[in-house]
Amino acid sequence: MTGDRYTDVGQFLVNADDGSIAVEALRATPPGADLVLLQADGTRIGEVGGGYWQRPLAFSNDGLLYLATTCASATTQSYELHLRQASNRDDVISSGITTGGVGNVQLLNNALLYTRILTPTDGPRGPQALAAPDSATALWLITLDGQARRELYQAPVSITEPQTR
Repeated sequence: MTGDRYTDVGQFLVNADDGSIAVEALRATPPGADLVLLQADGTRIGEVGGGYWQRPLAFSNDGLLYLATTCASATTQSYELHLRQASNRDDVISSGITTGGVGNVQLLNNALLYTRILTPTDGPRGPQALAAPDSATALWLITLDGQARRELYQAPVSITEPQTR
């Protein structure tokens, strides 16, 4: 994965059903990350590039959910939540613009539970955004079909990894 095209890897997910792997591959140039899909033996089976940053979030029964940030910005994050099916069909489930950032994401039945950083540190918005020391955090839920999305709770402190039970 590293070399002339990619300098490092970020987050990655392993599909428990077939062992395939979704990797956030950090580009050498231009800055950002592509989403690289691999078989369990490391054979490349797909890639999603373009835009600024693609980050794998979760494997569901319907496919791979990933977040795409369309351009680098220090003020806003323009994002799309995608579902990529085994047939390579790629659907946008939700999109928007935020001055915050998306934090931890967990699959919960037919929805994604995620934290939204309300006040990130200075620097690029998007997947690499970090919460400022005094940042509040919102806990959000979105259904996998994108039909329902709601803020569940707003904490006056940073929530880094919500636990589901």
